[in-house]
Amino acid sequence: MKVFYPTTLVIVLILSSLFSLTSTATTTKTKVCDVEGKVYIPGIRRPEQVKILLNGGEHTAYTLRNGEFKFSSIESGVYFLEVDSKNYAFSPLKIDVCTKGQTIRAKTADETFKTVRHPLKLTPYSPKVYYEKGQPLNPLKIFKSPMGIMIAVSLFSMFILPKLSGSIDPEELKQMQQENGGGGLLGKLLGGVANPQQSNSGR
Repeated sequence: MKVFYPTTLVIVLILSSLFSLTSTATTTKTKVCDVEGKVYIPGIRRPEQVKILLNGGEHTAYTLRNGEFKFSSIESGVYFLEVDSKNYAFSPLKIDVCTKGQTIRAKTADETFKTVRHPLKLTPYSPKVYYEKGQPLNPLKIFKSPMGIMIAVSLFSMFILPKLSGSIDPEELKQMQQENGGGGLLGKLLGGVANPQQSNSGR
């Protein structure tokens, strides 16, 4: 009959525990896959360098000069992919990384997951516009506004009428003032030209 000593029993228990832990770690090892793609800008052979984000920056990659990018050893799961570009707007994607074999699947906001060609091909849907082009200045709009009319009348009364006063007969000015009833803006202006001395003396 064999007799097991306490020391031998302890060693056997330790070895069995280590074996069970190793086997558990092996069976629960997470699957990893590489996610690759390329950014295409229509009409541009070498697009700007852009940043590709998974889950808002949990994983980050930058495009090369030819637009290619790669995420190495990404754990299987569903990720939210975004393209951070200064000049172009890209639609965000949800990608399913290797949850079903070695397949990369993707979907947009309104689509179900579908198998896509891998590496991914990302194209913008529109350029970004940071400002609106202003309308060209139209001087006619200024003179058609009420403020423009007031400025034009003021300039006319300040510079044009005084020069005309020397060439117009006072009797004709008086007759024109009477025909306009002596009232209104035109009548006041004509009265001021016809009687410049009275206007000055009244100040």
